[in-house]
Amino acid sequence: MIEISRHISFGQYVDNGSRLTRLDPRAKILCFAIVVAAVTYISHFASLALCLLFCLFLQWLSRLPLRYVLQGMRMFISFLLILFAFQVLFYTSSTQAASTIWHWGVLTVSWEGIIHSTQVDLRVIFLYYLTSLLMLTTSLVDLADGAEALLRPLRRLGLPVHELVMVFVVALKFVPLLITEVERLSIAQATRGVRFGRGNPLQRIRALSGIIVPLFMSGLQRVEMLSTAMEARCYRAGYRGWRRSKLRALHWNRSDSLALVCSALLCALLIALNLVSPF
Repeated sequence: MIEISRHISFGQYVDNGSRLTRLDPRAKILCFAIVVAAVTYISHFASLALCLLFCLFLQWLSRLPLRYVLQGMRMFISFLLILFAFQVLFYTSSTQAASTIWHWGVLTVSWEGIIHSTQVDLRVIFLYYLTSLLMLTTSLVDLADGAEALLRPLRRLGLPVHELVMVFVVALKFVPLLITEVERLSIAQATRGVRFGRGNPLQRIRALSGIIVPLFMSGLQRVEMLSTAMEARCYRAGYRGWRRSKLRALHWNRSDSLALVCSALLCALLIALNLVSPF
């Protein structure tokens, strides 16, 4: 029996009434973009340590169980460890020879490669955590409304902002649905005697075909049902004069401005620390 939904929390929304949940979605998207830009730029351990403290502070504000958040990152961390091994073995640099630990053919293990790969993977973990936290504290409806409000000036350039945001939100909505569908199909195949972890690679791929094909069929059926439901509700995006109504209006409060200012200050501090710190 394969239980995947327990270990993946990406795309799920938890409305626990925390301070992060009550923030305006526009403020959360802007703060997310600022912090992600800073995390992408930094490369020193001192800046990464400050980023870790900031993530712990966000975890406290979100009031989400730390075990629940970390459990959702388990599969991602496993994949990242494999990627880390490949990064270390195939890392090349002009100054790598001075710190080489082991070398065989095209494979090399060096302290420089280990340090560089660790810094890259830590940044990836922080980016994944920030993205997961945004999804856990913001509903898809609020995320769509906030993104559409921020991208509204691009309409003057002829870009279909509403259609792009709608496609993005629908794609995110399908993530937990497809995960649940994979779990259901895996259980159904296991009850029929299929063992995914046994046999040679060809037999394992053949066993997975019993999941992949029904998964595509189920996904196409869900897309067809969704399009029929949207047409039945007179969804006419792209037509001149058509405007989508909102269930609730967005309101910008002082806490949103404070969050935006703090994110900007954190971004400046991370960049300054990255430039000054030698490690």
